[in-house]
Amino acid sequence: MQDDYYHILNRGEMQQVFPEDSDYLFFLSRLREFRKMHRISILCYCLVPNYFHVFVKQLTEKGLVNNFANDLTEAYTSYFNEKYNKIGYLFGGATKIKQIENPDHFLWLNYYIHNIPSKTKLVQKSENWVFSDLKDYIGLRRGTLSDKEEILSRFKSPKDYRDFISKPEMHIKYEKILPPEW
Repeated sequence: MQDDYYHILNRGEMQQVFPEDSDYLFFLSRLREFRKMHRISILCYCLVPNYFHVFVKQLTEKGLVNNFANDLTEAYTSYFNEKYNKIGYLFGGATKIKQIENPDHFLWLNYYIHNIPSKTKLVQKSENWVFSDLKDYIGLRRGTLSDKEEILSRFKSPKDYRDFISKPEMHIKYEKILPPEW
């Protein structure tokens, strides 16, 4: 449905899904391509070596988030298998798509996604991770993939968003927004 929000994620099947920087860049190029094709607004994203998270808003009733997610993962899997001379599945099962119905969870989901790199110890500060749009949110880069305004409009400035992201663990637990099997 139009103006519905979704958290999309998947992880590798016992392997890294982004072994090289060029793999992240290919995935991001497909993310850009398919968001236009399926009329999806990217609110935030983070790609790490063995999985990805994308928070999206569906802009039209004609585009389906399921089609967007399937096209994205199929295109990336085909690219990966050809590049690395592999066959079969890359991701560990179907891509998870969770509708986020409570607007109170939007900020928390951004917080969660943007803090993955530091939480998983890829970097000390998540703002140092290149394959996330956090740098765009806090003014360290001028990326155009994400539609940051919807989230940033809830803050006085990018600095306030940076302060928000830097807070210790938020009080909402992820288990409250996702079913237990995730």
